[in-house]
Amino acid sequence: GLSPEQPIQLRGSLEEQREDGLQQVSLQTISMSKAVDQALKNRPDLERARLNVELREIQTESSRAAFYPRVEAVANFNYAGRVPDDRSRVVQDPTNPFSFSEEQRGFFSDDFWNPSFSVGLQVSWNLFSGFQRSARVEQAEIARRRAGTQRDRLRRAVTLEVRKAIRDLENARERIESQKANVRRASLNYDHVSQRVGEGAASQLELREASDQLDQSRLNYLQAVHDYLVARTDLETALGQPLTSTSESYLMTRR
Repeated sequence: GLSPEQPIQLRGSLEEQREDGLQQVSLQTISMSKAVDQALKNRPDLERARLNVELREIQTESSRAAFYPRVEAVANFNYAGRVPDDRSRVVQDPTNPFSFSEEQRGFFSDDFWNPSFSVGLQVSWNLFSGFQRSARVEQAEIARRRAGTQRDRLRRAVTLEVRKAIRDLENARERIESQKANVRRASLNYDHVSQRVGEGAASQLELREASDQLDQSRLNYLQAVHDYLVARTDLETALGQPLTSTSESYLMTRR
């Protein structure tokens, strides 16, 4: 076994979590209702399910609109005419009735073009389409109900997932506290046996057994820390967001 004075160094963040984040675990717990509410708001798969329901509702309303008359406003503006090859004309001088001159008119002269403008309404109503409209409405309604069922089923699954993740996190927290106590007891036992060995009241075999128990208790504690970190990651996945300091302060409640 290892001596209790020998430091143990781990690669990763287990030690940091033990010194920082895990000290708060014994004081705070996560509100189940708040966590479920956050998951229902933030999960991207739920957002897609909600958008799918909205899309199906729009498609259903669009299918039903085929039963109503269709009214269209119509506006037309026409500019028609005929432009001759010879666009010249004779113009009389207004000051001299006996004086005339020749004038060339442009291609778009009003003399050649006649503008027209019309406004109206068109109403169309398909009274019978061989039950095709009814079939389309029924299909759209079935798709809408199916999307709603899938959304509700996903909501229930997310709720169960969040609750399980919180229970796993709390169980890991309790194991951490339990393993902390085991490490303290094993350390005290090792110190006691070591003292007895120095006094000649215990054998080296007993000291080795005490050392093995201390090593095992430390290993169990680190395993509990690992389980806690895994449970925390699972909870973040269930919530659809990382557990930042802001989100934790909202989700945590004092015991």
